[in-house]
Amino acid sequence: AYSMQCKSLYLQAELTPGFIDFITQLKGKKFIASGSEQQELRDVFNARGLDSYFDEIYGSPTKKSDLVANILDITKASNAIMFGDAVSDLEAANINNIDFIGYLPFSNVKEKLVSLADKRSYKVIEQWSELL
Repeated sequence: AYSMQCKSLYLQAELTPGFIDFITQLKGKKFIASGSEQQELRDVFNARGLDSYFDEIYGSPTKKSDLVANILDITKASNAIMFGDAVSDLEAANINNIDFIGYLPFSNVKEKLVSLADKRSYKVIEQWSELL
C-alpha cells in the first residue's frame, strides 16, 4: 500500500522548478541513485517522460553508496558529482570520493544537510539556476 501511495504521488508531483533547463545543459552521462524502489522509479520516470534525461535509473534495495560505486565502476568515471537533498546522498558521495551539491528546497533535513556540507566543503543550492 505504501509503494502504491508513493507511486501515485510521484506521478502527480510537480517537477522541481528549473530542473529541465538545468539537466538539458549538463554534459556527460547522468544517472539516478535513489533510496526509492528501483522498478517503481523506472516506471514513474518512464510514464512522465523523464527517463530520457538519464542514462540509467537505479534504486533500492541496493544501498545508495553501493549504487554510486557501481555507476562509477561501470562508467570508469574519473570525476562525478552527486546531487541530492538527503544526508544519504551526501554520505554516498563522501564514501565514493566524489563531489556533492545539496539541493535544499525540498529537503526534509535542511539544517543537517547544510551543516554536513559545510564541514566537508560541499556546495548547497536553493535553485538549479545557481549552477547554470
